[in-house]
Amino acid sequence: MHNSPLDHVFEEVLNYPRGHHDGIRATVHHIEKLNKLGVLVERQFGKDAKQRVLQYEEVEYALKKILDYHTNIHSTLPDESFKIYNFFVMHKLKYAEDVLES
Repeated sequence: MHNSPLDHVFEEVLNYPRGHHDGIRATVHHIEKLNKLGVLVERQFGKDAKQRVLQYEEVEYALKKILDYHTNIHSTLPDESFKIYNFFVMHKLKYAEDVLES
């Protein structure tokens, strides 16, 4: 099993302290990636597949929480939840990439 560039980026995101500009940049990048993957999945497999393959709404919610963690000094998101959201997002984005490649 190999590590993808996506794995590396998420490992880096986990190492950024709250409010770090690189954490914000990486999160915005993954919001854009989610949107692109959503379009590709929908185009290839139909409208319902976007939610089935990506769990799009849940991933979008998690990314918004991650972004809030990085941009809002008063964010109430605990560090443990931040890590869980990151791993969930990483898994779903990787899964969507694998589905599109198959």
